[in-house]
Amino acid sequence: MEGKSPAAEAGLAAGDVITAVDKQEVQRPLDFQRAILDRKPGEKIRLAVRRSGEPLTLSLTLGDVPDP
Repeated sequence: MEGKSPAAEAGLAAGDVITAVDKQEVQRPLDFQRAILDRKPGEKIRLAVRRSGEPLTLSLTLGDVPDP
């Protein structure tokens, strides 16, 4: 995770597996993309995560998509 990215600020770590976004199940990357597709920067979402086999819930505030 980049130092000041929304993911890093929410506490996501390398190796975490996102299993749900606001109770919407995530089984593959496309599920995650669909779950945040219509969301706006500044909106808060709850992530269900599996870290080292243990469940964890994190709150993440969406940021702007950076320019390429």
